[in-house]
Amino acid sequence: MRPARQPGYAAAAESRPSSPDVKRPTRRRSAAACLRAQIVSEDIFEPEKLLQNDLVRSKLDWHEPIALLHMGTLHHYGGEDTRSRKDIMRAYIDALPSGSYVAISHFLDPEDEHSQVARKMEHLFLHSRMGSGTFSTRAELQELFNGLEMVPPGLVPCSDWWPDGPQLKEKSAAQRRIAGGVARKS
Repeated sequence: MRPARQPGYAAAAESRPSSPDVKRPTRRRSAAACLRAQIVSEDIFEPEKLLQNDLVRSKLDWHEPIALLHMGTLHHYGGEDTRSRKDIMRAYIDALPSGSYVAISHFLDPEDEHSQVARKMEHLFLHSRMGSGTFSTRAELQELFNGLEMVPPGLVPCSDWWPDGPQLKEKSAAQRRIAGGVARKS
């Protein structure tokens, strides 16, 4: 029986060296990684506590690069009045060894003719049963990387990462409102 998914929980997987020529994980490698994954009962928005968790400390090799993935999580954080998302990410980034990568995807307010739709969606998310889902500007999202070196193509709509070929049709409303980026800690 699979454990129920709960917001704010984090997963830690064993750190394994990989071949430098591997560009994308294979299905077999991804499945194996999932089988080694460990669930820890900590709040991802309390990085100091999560990073001190015995399982996290023991399963990750803190002398080798680590990948930190905050995919679709930070826009559900509701504690900006107590602690900023930028400060949360700074705590994670400070703890990572050199050579580590940080990936973030987040709802985007494009600050253009589509901005009004983004704000309507945000209002809908915040006042629905979901109760969370804030949109941030490109500048606000860039700050979450705390000055790390961005990997090309940088902070862009997620649909621009690993495209399946040339863009043949206009991006959908959802594709224009989710941005992502990957950065490296030197």
